[in-house]
Amino acid sequence: MSRLLTLVKREIQEYKYGLVYAPWIVGIILCSIVVLVGLGFVEVKTGQFTFTSLIYADPDVVAFMQTIDSNTKLEIIRKGLIVLGLPMLVVMSFAIASYSLSTFYDERKDKSIIFWRSLPVSDANIIFSKILVAVIIAPLIVLPALVALHLFSLLAVSIFFYFSNIVSFGWVWEAYSFTDWTKVILSLWVQGLWSLPVIAWLMFAGALFKKPIIGAILPLVSIVVLERVALSTNLFYSNLMNRLQPWPNMVSSSEEVRFIQLTEIADLFLTSIFWYGIIFSVILCVAINYVRSRSEFSSVE
Repeated sequence: MSRLLTLVKREIQEYKYGLVYAPWIVGIILCSIVVLVGLGFVEVKTGQFTFTSLIYADPDVVAFMQTIDSNTKLEIIRKGLIVLGLPMLVVMSFAIASYSLSTFYDERKDKSIIFWRSLPVSDANIIFSKILVAVIIAPLIVLPALVALHLFSLLAVSIFFYFSNIVSFGWVWEAYSFTDWTKVILSLWVQGLWSLPVIAWLMFAGALFKKPIIGAILPLVSIVVLERVALSTNLFYSNLMNRLQPWPNMVSSSEEVRFIQLTEIADLFLTSIFWYGIIFSVILCVAINYVRSRSEFSSVE
């Protein structure tokens, strides 16, 4: 166990800029945008929300806020925070993809694979530590930055409402559910498991090809084209797109991303398509192990 923890710490240290620093940088930028929106200097429009302070000049909007029930208030706050945090989660997704693609490639490039294979640590442990970082540890790393962003935003909104005489300072906090953070981390972990075949494929491409980006994309494009030409179907493309997007249960009927409930996690483990992805990921991990053992830098002899 101590060896695994050491390997995980090593991964975080080597890729700290993407996995650790990037979420906080994005969070600071988003906090700045929240302040600018509150001051009326910026208006941000998304597919689901328009973040602007100008709407509160409308008496009907103020009246609605003052009479709204707690459940509706909670849903509005929850959806707003999800939309606000999406840029950070998108950055985290790209950071995980970049990490997955480069982690095995970098050890070949700088020949550090010689050092790691000289240590009393199995290849299986090294591969598992990298999978663990991408699927489990990375969401835990981004969570504090996400919590800080949401708390800062709620505080800024509360101050704005109070000094604008719209609602009381505690209007937001009365409805906010702090148990949502459990749902956030569970949702991120479930998404990581759902995307595991993509993560494993990127790692395999990094371990095998001299140009990992081309090696990761070209075979997939070839399969899509060949299936379309030979069979006139898009089954592979559809499954690939599903794995690149949020797990279907994390998207509501109105196509809004939402938190999953604890009871819904069982639905993931009861679907055959999930286990097909796990089996495919295991096969890729075995292939990575084989490729690393056959590398020209795999031995210190």
